[in-house]
This record gives sequence, C-alpha cells and structure tokens, in this order.
Amino acid sequence: MSSKKRAAVAIVGAAETTELGEIPNVSQIELHADAARNALRDCGLGPNDIDGVATAGESPVAIAHYLGITPSWLDGTQVGGCSFMIHVRHAVAAISAGHCKTVLITHGQSGRSPPAAGPAAARASAVSSKRPTGSPAHRRSSRSRRCAT
Repeated sequence: MSSKKRAAVAIVGAAETTELGEIPNVSQIELHADAARNALRDCGLGPNDIDGVATAGESPVAIAHYLGITPSWLDGTQVGGCSFMIHVRHAVAAISAGHCKTVLITHGQSGRSPPAAGPAAARASAVSSKRPTGSPAHRRSSRSRRCAT
C-alpha cells in the first residue's frame, strides 16, 4: 500500500443538449456549447471557473473561445468513439499534476446527417478537484448527474 496521498477528483456536473433528437439549423459547435452550458449550470460553475477544456471533433481552442474560457490546459485527443473516456482520464491526470483545477469535457455531433440537420446529440461534463459549495454528494435524474467527493 502506498503512503502517497491520492488527489480527490470527481465528475461534478453532466448534461445533454437542451433539445434532443433532430435539431435543425444548429451547428456542431453550438451543440457542444449548449451541452457545456447545461453541464456548468448543473454543478453551479461558470466559464471563469474552468481552466481546462477537452473535446474531439471540434478544436478545444475553438470551444474555449466560443464559451469565453481562458484555459491553462487543453486536450484534443481523437481516437473515435471512446475519445471522451480518454478525456476523463487525461483530465484526472492533469488535475492531479496541478496543470488545472476544473476541466470541461464536451461532445457534439449531428450524426450521419449533414451539419446543422438530422439527429443531433451532445453531452458535456465538468471534472473538478473541488466539490461545489452546497452540492449533494450524489444526485441523478434522467438528463444529468452530479457526483463529488
């Protein structure tokens, strides 16, 4: 057993886009942004609380700029359908190493349809080393969840 103290890192907010299914005339970056804003609202954070951004499909720089975030850490790893699981691991490592404190991870796509048409889905989560003040340790609903330690 190691005597080294492990950093406490948790997923503190998660959400999908406000609308689900076919969302005409919404760009990929707007899908990312809508889900991101909903995830931030879920955990009571704002753009100024975020110092890391991870995403695939869109550039993490573009997402940060679109949302008004000034990050100290970015991850644009793209490995297909599991990119976002890797982003969580990378976010935990970055937080544990002190590169950032709170990472926003986003995903947004319009599926097999051309951009701005057809079935659309987006998800986002915020990963943090801090538990938001007054947040329950665990809350679930059909659209979002918040876990903190």
